[in-house]
Amino acid sequence: DLQCMVYPRQLATGRFAKGVIHDLSTAGAAITLEDELSVFYDEVRVVFRVQVADQEVLIEARARAVRKPEPGATEQTLGVAFVNLTDLERLALHAYVNSALVRELELPLYA
Repeated sequence: DLQCMVYPRQLATGRFAKGVIHDLSTAGAAITLEDELSVFYDEVRVVFRVQVADQEVLIEARARAVRKPEPGATEQTLGVAFVNLTDLERLALHAYVNSALVRELELPLYA
């Protein structure tokens, strides 16, 4: 799980909600919001860090909100689809997601 900040519009300025990314792919993410945002625009900005090859890479992704939190729901989940990632952001996401998949599939050699 990755900590993130979600800004309700395209720019990473002003009011934001803290969240936790619990399902990350190279195309988008599912985010559980810890704070409530009353307004969401068609595009949001999601800011988070990934650790890749002993380097920390800051991702400031523009994203389309494809699933907005339900009003009054106990768990505020936001689904986003990334838009126009930079080459560095795209490569970092691919490396991070692929390394997570490898870690999940690793089996002990003696098994």
